[in-house]
Amino acid sequence: SHPGIVQYRGQWYLAYHTADAPGGGHFRRAVALDRLEWDDAVSPARIRPVVRTGGVPFDATPTADIASHAALSASNEPVPVQYWLRALNDGRVRANPLPPDLWATWRPDNPPRQWVQYTWDAPVTLDGASLVFWTDQPAGSGVGVAPPRAWHLEYWADSAWRAVEATTPYTATPATENVVRFTPVRTRCLRAVFDASTDGRTYAAVAAQEWRAFATEPRAPRPHPARAPRTTRARSAVDCGT
Repeated sequence: SHPGIVQYRGQWYLAYHTADAPGGGHFRRAVALDRLEWDDAVSPARIRPVVRTGGVPFDATPTADIASHAALSASNEPVPVQYWLRALNDGRVRANPLPPDLWATWRPDNPPRQWVQYTWDAPVTLDGASLVFWTDQPAGSGVGVAPPRAWHLEYWADSAWRAVEATTPYTATPATENVVRFTPVRTRCLRAVFDASTDGRTYAAVAAQEWRAFATEPRAPRPHPARAPRTTRARSAVDCGT
């Protein structure tokens, strides 16, 4: 955040805050200085792509979590600008997240049910998933962001959404990885469906920092999660195949 360009001894640099130093975060920041080059073949001169320096090295060790290979869509698209769908599969869970670090469904009139979906380019075999919920209200609230009253997973098969056969309980403890295991399914699409917390009059929103999807065959994660499709509305069932 707060970037700026500065010239020093004939060389230009891009200076900006980061949160990726050891022990860093939104409230304990570091400063990065990346070398900046100009393309003088055009007028006015254009900044060339900047090569980022520093940061935590990317870990390409194969993992059961294949969420980074999936595209994201959600029932509340277009998602408000302060909440990022792509936060769900960026591999990061922060102790004190700010809105860009999570996906949320908050709006003045929250509906009783919401969902978020992963879509892979080809069928995958899944046997588990986990969610890290973020809240600012307790369970049973009808305002703000509260843990869902209930949630479940569905997969696309035979032209219909079907509930997975869970072999462990669904939990919704805030700031904790809530893991659920299920009988393996082969699919291109997985949904997490949330029944909102309510006080009997209104409904709270749902928010999550990370949604992991566990496959039976580990893969190396992608450095940058797959981008969502250009459409701003929820993906149709036809995108999931048969």
